[in-house]
Amino acid sequence: MPALKSRLALAAISRAGAPLWVAAWVDGARPFVAQTIRGYLQGMHQLYLADPEVKTSLGPSPPPADIEIRFKYNQDFDSIYAMVPSTMALDLALFPAILMALAIVREKELGSITNLYVTPLTRVEFLVGKQLPYIAVAVVNFALMFVMALLIFKVPLRGSFLMLLLGTLIYVSGTTAYGMLISAFART
Repeated sequence: MPALKSRLALAAISRAGAPLWVAAWVDGARPFVAQTIRGYLQGMHQLYLADPEVKTSLGPSPPPADIEIRFKYNQDFDSIYAMVPSTMALDLALFPAILMALAIVREKELGSITNLYVTPLTRVEFLVGKQLPYIAVAVVNFALMFVMALLIFKVPLRGSFLMLLLGTLIYVSGTTAYGMLISAFART
């Protein structure tokens, strides 16, 4: 269950007649999970309202409890705020790894990788030299997707851009390394 972040206030009347408030916080960053949790909370509220002990014989009166929902993140509950960043992460996981694996496997097929075996490069220099261009391509891809997310889809950035960029560099370094690992086992 996600961290409870959005406020769900339930109003009730205590036995003494004073208003009573209960709050629940639902994370709006994952809209589908948050919607499910919200439905459960509203269902519990409806069960509370249907309870015979809550009802009185004074005739029709306003309900003893009311629900007021406020989302701390993603206030409008738009799924685009979850889909655009997740698509960016998926694209940065798949494409750099695939490009990296295809490039090294293609060099194996053509035999041009054997030329590198006779050079005075160390293994680390070879791996970093193969990986850096694809990291650069992935960062350019990230920059384009980030600008599209801000300008076209109107997804706001909350937090530090430099931390996001640092996280992206670490992320694409890992995905390109994964592509190199795949290329070690693939022949074609």
